[in-house]
Amino acid sequence: MKKRIKFFFLPFIIFILFTSLLFPVFSETVDEADINDEYKADAVYLYSYNANRVLYSKCDKEYLAPASTAKMMVGLLVCERYADRLEEKVPLTAEMLANIEGTAMGLREGMTLTVKDLLYGTVCGTNNDAATALAIACSGDIPSFVAEMNSFAKLLDMRDTLYVNPTGLDADNAKTTLNDTVKLAAKAAANPLYMTVSSTVSYNVNESLKIYNRNALISQFSAQGYINKNAKGLIAGSTDEGGYVVATYAEKNGTSFLCVVMGANADAENIHSYHTANSLLDNAFKSYEWMTVGKAGDSVYKLDVDLAISNDSAAKVYCVLEKDAMFFLPKNTNKSDITYKIYLHSEDTSAPLSKEDALGGIDFYYKGNFIGRQKLVANSDVEANSILLFLHNMKSFLLSSTFWLTVIISIPLIFLYIHHEKKNFRHKRFPGTRYHKP
Repeated sequence: MKKRIKFFFLPFIIFILFTSLLFPVFSETVDEADINDEYKADAVYLYSYNANRVLYSKCDKEYLAPASTAKMMVGLLVCERYADRLEEKVPLTAEMLANIEGTAMGLREGMTLTVKDLLYGTVCGTNNDAATALAIACSGDIPSFVAEMNSFAKLLDMRDTLYVNPTGLDADNAKTTLNDTVKLAAKAAANPLYMTVSSTVSYNVNESLKIYNRNALISQFSAQGYINKNAKGLIAGSTDEGGYVVATYAEKNGTSFLCVVMGANADAENIHSYHTANSLLDNAFKSYEWMTVGKAGDSVYKLDVDLAISNDSAAKVYCVLEKDAMFFLPKNTNKSDITYKIYLHSEDTSAPLSKEDALGGIDFYYKGNFIGRQKLVANSDVEANSILLFLHNMKSFLLSSTFWLTVIISIPLIFLYIHHEKKNFRHKRFPGTRYHKP
């Protein structure tokens, strides 16, 4: 047994040192477009999905009344949490229809509708009787459903919003902000069921009951002259405190926008929520386009490469664009308005390098506002000088924590081995005796 220990002990220490040598050392931006700023609304917002940035945003009030955007929350909440109950039948009770004010679809006690019918009545028709009945059908009573609305708002990071009812009617303490409403609208625009319901022009509940979309961008039922063939969904309505509101998603030839207008007024000529939304969208579709500011393979920066084979061509590498740099910008943008900043993963790049290895990136700006980022890659292979590379790796290893940890662990093992061998030597020289320290 002692011979086996002696045989394996020293090779084990050597193995630790050798293997440690083999292992590696681990060392939203707002871009205000040239758009008419004379909008008669408290809050206006336009976002480009293609550009992935805000094209226009203004808000004159810290807090806004939710108005019909509360019904957008009701509809989205039902689409997210109660979509499996759409065909469930709902007998209408006196509680569901008590104290209904504002727009209504004419629901009566004793009627039986489905959750789906009430969803269309709430979102498509923006009817207060449908919203109230839907809330009670889903959660049992109004307070419970309103609590769900506020809980869902927190999940959407709507930190400055408080809902008091499911209808959006003006009420004490009810509040929201443009920023929060935009988050809600963006989430609703990404929900296929909500978009289907809110984009429907009309919906038949039964032979005697039909729901018409009250969003004048979608339907002419509530107001004429505002139809926008590119608009889809999301909600529209008005209250005394909240003014006229509209939120819509618009798409044309692969170009899409999200538009929100809140706290607008109306006069003899226009309902300014719709007028503003159409003005913003028409201008955006006409004024913006995809623009290529750099082609894949374009050289951006020349980088020195350490440890390369010593000749001029191999000791340098060009950082080039991995892909075309295309951004959604105003038409006829002056190239002097496009600036950029380069960043490298490391200033001390070493060979070997392969073509298309990532070396860093480049950030593009339009009039000082960030518009996008592209990866920078090597334009060619760079071979390493094998001797320089070996010396570099050896230096890195000797200075590494891995090496010094191995040394610290190995020293006591080596002393133990020497002590063990010394005892064995004494024992062989004086068999039958024990070794004692003097």
